[in-house]
Amino acid sequence: MADVCENPYDPLTSMATDDPQVRRADFGDRGFVTYLVLDSVEIVRVVDILRAG
Repeated sequence: MADVCENPYDPLTSMATDDPQVRRADFGDRGFVTYLVLDSVEIVRVVDILRAG
């Protein structure tokens, strides 16, 4: 998550969704984290964690 917070739009650490402010990060076989990017206040807010296994 530290890498995501540094650059929340980096295509190497996250994927776009239908909403440009909502992104998803893949943690390999561990699962996914969906987060909301609030550019105006420089905040990344986790909205969902999907743990695999």
